[in-house]
Amino acid sequence: MAAVRNGDFHSIYHQFYTSPYHFVAMQAFANWIHPDLFADLDPEATMRELHERFLPTDYSGVFWGTLEPTS
Repeated sequence: MAAVRNGDFHSIYHQFYTSPYHFVAMQAFANWIHPDLFADLDPEATMRELHERFLPTDYSGVFWGTLEPTS
């Protein structure tokens, strides 16, 4: 698929859809769609801060990603 070959394929953890933290997913989408406009957003840092401040568990896991272009 051209999207995978070009690195234009992204994924996100589906539990963000109905979560109070869905705005973090929106940060990831914004970075993917308009990286120049939203370069100052850091969804990884936001998620880490939410865990540290409000959740009783340590931050770990993979919640979104971009496939690297294939050769």
